[in-house]
Amino acid sequence: MRHTRVYVTPSIHVTGLLSIKHTDTLNHKSYQSLLTDRNGQARRDGIYRITFRLHDSFEGGMTVWSELHSVDVRLGIFTVDLGLQTRLELPFDREYFLSIQWEDEPELSKRISLYLAGNEVPNSR
Repeated sequence: MRHTRVYVTPSIHVTGLLSIKHTDTLNHKSYQSLLTDRNGQARRDGIYRITFRLHDSFEGGMTVWSELHSVDVRLGIFTVDLGLQTRLELPFDREYFLSIQWEDEPELSKRISLYLAGNEVPNSR
């Protein structure tokens, strides 16, 4: 598990926890996050559309996977299983970068670095 803080657009902030679940028969990543506004207040309870994308680089690059979820947010917290709708068939033998787009807002400005524990991570940033 990995804690990640993401700096985002003025209207949303995401702090997330990623849990990796990867076997021959199951290939998804469970992602839990806290959504707050620019003042640090938890988003209102409700169902929100959130698009998750994996990219091959921290900035720019190609989108190698994407998935849209209707996410149930309670007290600002949500959990989503990435890869259940669009199978994650990436080898995860390298670093990928997760981006998040909340509702119709622009994609968050910082991507989250993802890799499986035990894999060598390139020296960067």
